[in-house]
Amino acid sequence: MITGIHAIVYSRHDEKIRAFFGEKLNFRSVDAGGGWPIFEAPPAELAVHPTDGEPEHEIFLMCDDIEKTLSELRQRGVQAQPVHERSWGMATVLEVASGETIGLYEPRHPSPLSPSLHQLTHDLFQLIDDVQSGKVPWSRFDEIVTPDFKAFVPGQTLDVNGFKQVMQSFSKGFSGGSHRLFDMVCNGETAMVREEWSGTHTGEFLGAQPTGKRVTSLVMCLVRFKDGKISEFHETFDTLSLMQQTGVIQG
Repeated sequence: MITGIHAIVYSRHDEKIRAFFGEKLNFRSVDAGGGWPIFEAPPAELAVHPTDGEPEHEIFLMCDDIEKTLSELRQRGVQAQPVHERSWGMATVLEVASGETIGLYEPRHPSPLSPSLHQLTHDLFQLIDDVQSGKVPWSRFDEIVTPDFKAFVPGQTLDVNGFKQVMQSFSKGFSGGSHRLFDMVCNGETAMVREEWSGTHTGEFLGAQPTGKRVTSLVMCLVRFKDGKISEFHETFDTLSLMQQTGVIQG
């Protein structure tokens, strides 16, 4: 079976090209033998275009935000031509070595590389862990939800700001919080997840003073997506066990 695509760049400046991929783009590589590196490329897509000329092949790098990507590359010393808007995306050309170039574009066309529902759901719980630990700002959550987002948690229906407040209360009461996903079933634009949340009780939680205990709670979530963003988040968890473990109530 086909397991991947191996692309080859032929150049009279091969050492400089390798340095560009390794040092400027930070592509990981392995030694294929004799000091010959093979680079790990990002996920790829393949297109076939008609031509009246001689057959040829091209390689384009792709990005999700061309201005942000160019800013990062310029900090690494990469030179780029002005960005132009095309019917298929925003495009530029990167100077690689001694006059040789490679294209870079932010696609505006449908792509087979669009994240799967499984990946989007996994990324959601990873983001919740990251915002609660302070690795990324809370505003990052606003970018992945629809304008009419609603969260349905025990006893409450919340908009995005209300949901972030609930998450913030957990981050204040617990450190090292993380989600461990056990099962996921996806259908259409809906994902159902059975997972376990755990955290160390290092702050006040619902009036209970910190115990320093590692607590866990079994969680069931239903997540609805619309055009790749979260429109609804339904969650139910073992609140009785959580309150007993933290001392909110005596069990």
